[in-house]
Amino acid sequence: KDFLLGSGPRFELLETDSASLYFGALYMYEYEETSAKLKVFNKHHRLSMYLNGGFQFNATTGINNTTYFQPRPDVFSDFRIASITQFFTRINKYLSLNLNLNFVYDSRPPETVPLRMYNFTAGFAWNI
Repeated sequence: KDFLLGSGPRFELLETDSASLYFGALYMYEYEETSAKLKVFNKHHRLSMYLNGGFQFNATTGINNTTYFQPRPDVFSDFRIASITQFFTRINKYLSLNLNLNFVYDSRPPETVPLRMYNFTAGFAWNI
């Protein structure tokens, strides 16, 4: 079980017809519960700073990325880095192809969780 609650400002750094870049900073409170036999509960305060950018190659194809840095303010060496990248291209008026790459690094994960996790997905989106 996971629960996040947070809030903070977002700033526009760049906005053009084909590119955008934003920076955000926020405070969040997290609650994590592992599903392992030995239950581990984590309740922490975290900062979360992120860069979000996108580039539109043409009218039908583009890429977006959001990268987060999430340290604990009381133990700054306990941090996470997460990056979410999506490539998309419109096949026709209604159908798009989406390719997603997710990466997470946790400097102090629970015992059963690896330091680094990667996830790649591919799918179609139906646009009405």
